[in-house]
Amino acid sequence: MKKNPYLFLIFLLLSACHQAEIQPAFYHWKTNLDIGNLEETYLSQTGTQRLYIRLFDVKYNEEKKKAIPVASINVRQLPQKVKEWVPVVFITNRTFVEINENEVQALADSVGTYMQKTMKDWEETRIPEWQFDCDWTKSTKSKFFSFLEKIKKYTNNKTLSATIRLHQIKFRETTGVPPVDRGMLMFYNMGTLKDEKEVNSILNLDIGKQYIGQLKNYPLKLDLALPLFSWGVVKRKGRILHLINNLQEETLNDSLKYEVIEEKQYKVKESHYISGYYLYKNDLIRLERIELDLLNATVELLKNKLPSNDKFITFYHLDSKIIKAFPYENIQNLVDSFR
Repeated sequence: MKKNPYLFLIFLLLSACHQAEIQPAFYHWKTNLDIGNLEETYLSQTGTQRLYIRLFDVKYNEEKKKAIPVASINVRQLPQKVKEWVPVVFITNRTFVEINENEVQALADSVGTYMQKTMKDWEETRIPEWQFDCDWTKSTKSKFFSFLEKIKKYTNNKTLSATIRLHQIKFRETTGVPPVDRGMLMFYNMGTLKDEKEVNSILNLDIGKQYIGQLKNYPLKLDLALPLFSWGVVKRKGRILHLINNLQEETLNDSLKYEVIEEKQYKVKESHYISGYYLYKNDLIRLERIELDLLNATVELLKNKLPSNDKFITFYHLDSKIIKAFPYENIQNLVDSFR
């Protein structure tokens, strides 16, 4: 049969015309899952059809000498208007430092069984993917990768994904590439909290640029996670004590409690409680927050460097304060900028 030379040309033209489908998504990282009208409306307005839901953490327990699930989710109300729910389990890297190769199978069985139990009332058809969040290193990659292989029997052939940090992109020859279907590039928490000159350790593009030279050549299909959160870095007598999550500038504008030292730097004027932490007089607070201009600059940096596949632009995380700080139009515009 004589081949039509135009068929191949048509195929090439169609392939070239295909544009990657870019969709918004959100992480839910609270212990209580209770999606109300505010969250449902926001997800609908942003066009979000996928929610990544943290089920529980896995940490190594010194007393029991084994890894155990902690901070398990309490499901009060699942998001009904969102089409897809992706369960996420966070596993500390220390877990894989402490266990030996022979204990990986038991860990996979324990985690897989507990995940299935946690999701027993979930609609199976809404679960397209399982995700595991672990900041593995060169020394733990073999055990973490083995865990991923062993957990597959519990996923019912669903997509398996893992979170990918920037150092795992730049140094993939040593940290390896996980045996999963997709990766979620976590483009945040890249600065140094202890650095006196650090302005924003959540999202520092000067640092980020140093890690993404080979991003387009990464061998996994990648989704992207971007931050929307803020925190206050509390320092006392030169030592960082803790982070106050979701701290807002409006709170620190209380001139009776805080003195502005310089931009985003505050001194506590009187001792008091805030978000469960007790602040002493003269404690220092550095406010680190994500602003829209910074996110727009991040999009410009990444949109031509990410692999050109269908992807989710996933925002961390779904929260009433974040909804107030980032109206749905902001989210729509950011996602549209990738298209």
